[in-house]
Order: sequence, then C-alpha cells, then structure tokens
Amino acid sequence: MTHPAVVQFQVELGSVVRPMMSMIFTCNVCETRQMRSFTKLAYEKGIVVVTCKGCGAKHLIADNLGWYRDWMQKGDQNVQDMMRRKGIEVPRINGEEALSLYEEWKE
Repeated sequence: MTHPAVVQFQVELGSVVRPMMSMIFTCNVCETRQMRSFTKLAYEKGIVVVTCKGCGAKHLIADNLGWYRDWMQKGDQNVQDMMRRKGIEVPRINGEEALSLYEEWKE
C-alpha cells in the first residue's frame, strides 16, 4: 500500500513524458486574461509564441534561438528576462502553489 500523499502515475513503457509549463497572463492588446501551456523544453531551449484567445494577437514568450533579434539585442531570451529588465519579477511556482493559482484563475 502506498502512502496517501504519494501520487502515482502509470506511464506506458516507451512513451515520452514531456514536462509542461503554464502561464497566466493578460493580453496587452485586448486585456483578455488567459492561461496558456507549452513544453518546458520549448521555453528553455526553443521558441514559444502563443495566440491570444481574445483578439488573436501573437505573444512571444521565449526565443532561445535568436529568431527575434529585438529581444536578443537586449539580452532577453524569455518573458521572465524581459520583465526582470523592466523591474518586474515574474514568479515561477510549483506544486500546491500552482494548483491554488489555477483554481483561483478559473473562478
């Protein structure tokens, strides 16, 4: 018997588990509050562009490949770098904090 606080996941042998990340943000074009998910690999090593559910605007979240030079000239690779440069800290949260924030956002 397992401890009740332990959550077990059954993963099919040979399947690939991709760690995911999510962010909650407000579109700076139409003010729509939304949550978007993407792989951790794309955020840390690739490019992440999300489309606003309200107005369809494209938002660059991460550019680790240097495709968008205006970010790279400033030394930014992701939205956290950009916000930090502007003096705004974007927290990264895990576990219960993330679940609590998601539940609050859904309301």
